[in-house]
Amino acid sequence: MNYWSLLFVAPLLAYASPSFGAAGFNAHYLLVPLAALVGGRYVLTGVTALALGGLLFVVNVGGTWGAIGGDPGVYLVALAVAGIAASPRPLAEWPRWPSDLQKAGVLAFAAPFLLTLEAGTAYMGVPATGLWFAVRFPLEPLGYFLLFLMGARGVRVQPMLLGLGAAAALGWGLQLLGYLTHLPAAFFVTLEPLKPVPAIAALAVFSAGGAMSAILHGGPLPAPWRRPEMAIAALLLLWFVVPGQSIALLPLAAFMAGLLSGARGVVLVSALAPALMLLWVIAGWLLPAVVNLNAWPGRLPLEAPFVTAAWAVLGARLGQTRPGAERFRLPRYPAYVVLLAAAALALFGGGTPTRLALAGLFVVGGLAIYFAGARLGRAMAKAGHAISADRWVSFTALALLCASVAANWPVIVATLRLYYYRFPLLHAIRFPADAAKVKGFLGASISPELAALLVAFAAVCALALALALASLVSSLPKVVRDARRIADFARQRPARPL
Repeated sequence: MNYWSLLFVAPLLAYASPSFGAAGFNAHYLLVPLAALVGGRYVLTGVTALALGGLLFVVNVGGTWGAIGGDPGVYLVALAVAGIAASPRPLAEWPRWPSDLQKAGVLAFAAPFLLTLEAGTAYMGVPATGLWFAVRFPLEPLGYFLLFLMGARGVRVQPMLLGLGAAAALGWGLQLLGYLTHLPAAFFVTLEPLKPVPAIAALAVFSAGGAMSAILHGGPLPAPWRRPEMAIAALLLLWFVVPGQSIALLPLAAFMAGLLSGARGVVLVSALAPALMLLWVIAGWLLPAVVNLNAWPGRLPLEAPFVTAAWAVLGARLGQTRPGAERFRLPRYPAYVVLLAAAALALFGGGTPTRLALAGLFVVGGLAIYFAGARLGRAMAKAGHAISADRWVSFTALALLCASVAANWPVIVATLRLYYYRFPLLHAIRFPADAAKVKGFLGASISPELAALLVAFAAVCALALALALASLVSSLPKVVRDARRIADFARQRPARPL
């Protein structure tokens, strides 16, 4: 597979789908593992590509089709991670920042305030189309990242606890006095009251930083992480039971599972997150009067299996850098199972018996094909006809994607046409009446910045599609050769079991 295509993934991760009942897809937090990958693999080129492609995270544009961006804090954290991964300095040296321990204590005290701060512009919209846009700067991801660094730096917990108390007192005090109820219409800076779940997440992040430093330097683990399975399960349950209050709990639990338990942790956490969502769906079918799936938007984040797997692998790779660490070996089947689980959750969307049957057949058929293929590969290897998995993964994924697009082409065309006519900005240049309508809604001429943003996003999507198709075409010769070898092997040994 052409790994340069990874450099164009960042803009695509800026998209968040609308909620479909309880389900939705928001892959913003996948930007950080991607940053570690491209920073380590491509060094300065990777950091530059991430910096340019991730600019879509800064703006916030949305409509009935979903939203783009709105997470500049995640973007800045990803840039920092990419820079660390690209640096020639040993990874174990980074937790020593800043060199002055007193300054580190001040940062640990100030970091909790970032969990409550947000700046930006008010939402501006086009009522007839549902289009809205703004520039929002929620600083919560930066606060968690700074707390993690200070925990790794070895700062004592007291400054962080004082900061949490001060941030909570300030936010709730202003709320009680009525200063946080009204925002200016254009530009605002606001401080939200600190809620219990983000406060617990802050403590967990700070402690996780200390655990990472202990692993890299061979020191004793902090008390919460001496039984990692319990700590990770508690974080996952808190993330799921109180949805939306701190999505940082999911990547934190996954990262620590990989860091502390290696490949076993990757498998564990990659199975737990989709299992929680699957149990919730089953409960909704069995007890519809008690569990109303549509009343819990965000409870079924379809990106969760991918986020847990990516962050867990990132943690496992980081743990491998410590002296004397065993080589990180992850079996291939966990990634396959995660993909099957995500696809099954997507099929469960309607909640009908037909979709349930299709999902079950998809999972069973996918597992059967996987294990049959593995058995065939072992048999061919013993006979001296070994074939590698190179090109097969990308070919299979891209072929299924193309088949899905072809099968749903009429629906896709109808949907694009609907959005085209509901989105005058897309055709205001061609039709004067629509241009006048847009100008009337906006009260001025069409924003060239917004038009440039849409053009850039469309160009990146087209480039990613072209790279995917090129990868599909380049995989064909190898796949065809392997298919012929498999057919020849089957003809030569028809009676021998696999």
